[in-house]
Formats: sequence, structure tokens, C-alpha cells
Amino acid sequence: MVSLNTENPAPLYLQLRDSIVCEITAGRLKRGSKLGSVRSVAADFGINPATVKQSYDLLQEQGIVVTRGRQGTFVAVNSIDLLVQQLGILLDQGFSAAEIRSCLAQLEQEHAR
Repeated sequence: MVSLNTENPAPLYLQLRDSIVCEITAGRLKRGSKLGSVRSVAADFGINPATVKQSYDLLQEQGIVVTRGRQGTFVAVNSIDLLVQQLGILLDQGFSAAEIRSCLAQLEQEHAR
């Protein structure tokens, strides 16, 4: 996973969410993969556990991850399909594949900082 940027105006929980989404779309996180615990991710990034929880909650609301009691948080089996569906919506709205690739490249660059 990439680092979070405190200079970025986007809230840390959104940066973390976007980072996880990028990891899924790039295939580095597979369907059913377990995400780090809230505490371990918070320690890895040096952020408050509440920030990680907020990000995980948002990902769960969006259907990208599922939380299974004390087992942890996992990439949803259908998360890739959901992301592909969302990309299809952008295409339906008139965005070109080149524009979407450009946005993804920009997002990846922002997360690389």
C-alpha cells in the first residue's frame, strides 16, 4: 500500500480508502483477501485507529469490503465486479477510456507522494 500524504487536502480516511481501492483494482489485493486490523494499519501509517475504522466503514458501505465479526475485514468477493460496474457508469456518462485511465494515473501519482 502507498503512503498517506498529510499535505494532501483530502482527509486521511479518504486517502486510505482510495489506496485500498487502488490495491484492489491493480490486483494486489484479491477477492477474499484479509485487510490489516484497524490497529495494525493505524500503526503502519501512524494515524489514529478511528481514521482507519472510518475508512473501513466507508468501504463496507460501498460494498467493497465485508467485516466478519472478530475474523476481520476482507475484500468482498464482488468488489472487483462493483468497481468494473462503476467504471461502466463513467463510460455511459460520456467519459472516454483514456480519460478514466488518466484519472487513475493521477490518483496513483497522488498516492505515490
